[in-house]
Amino acid sequence: MGLPLGMSIPRMDEVTEWLNPYTEKRNRWTLIHFWSLSCETSRLELPEAGDMFGKYAYNVQCVSIHVPNRNDDRNPYEVRAVAARAGINVPLGMDGEQYIASAFSVRKLPAYYLFDGRDRLLHVQEGKINIDVLQSYLNKENLAYRQAWRKP
Repeated sequence: MGLPLGMSIPRMDEVTEWLNPYTEKRNRWTLIHFWSLSCETSRLELPEAGDMFGKYAYNVQCVSIHVPNRNDDRNPYEVRAVAARAGINVPLGMDGEQYIASAFSVRKLPAYYLFDGRDRLLHVQEGKINIDVLQSYLNKENLAYRQAWRKP
C-alpha cells in the first residue's frame, strides 16, 4: 500500500546527494517528483515535468528525486545533465539507497506526491502520468495563492 492521503511529508534527510540545492520551505504546497534514468516513461515525461515546475515553482515547492534502478543510473553528472536538458532546475536529489522512495512508498516511476501547505498528502500519481489531473490540483493552489495576495 502507498503513502495514505492525509499523511505528512516524510523526511528528506536520507538523500544521498543534492545535485541542485534543497532548502525546506514550510507552509507551502510541495510537489515531489520521483524518476529514474533507466525508466523510459520517466525520461519521456521529464520535459513535461520541467515545464510544469517552471510554471508553478514560484508558489509551490517542487523537488525532483532521482531513484537509480541500475548501477549505470548512479552517475550524478549524467543525472544532472539529463535533468538540465529537460528543464528540471528545481532541487534535485539522488536517492542512491532508495531510502526516500521507500519512505514515500513509491511503487512505480515516475511518481508525483502533492502535499498541501500543512504538509498533508493530497494527491499521488504513479506510472504514466496524466499531467492535466496533476495541474488541476496545482491550479487550485495557484488560484488560492493569487487570491491571498489580493486581499487588503
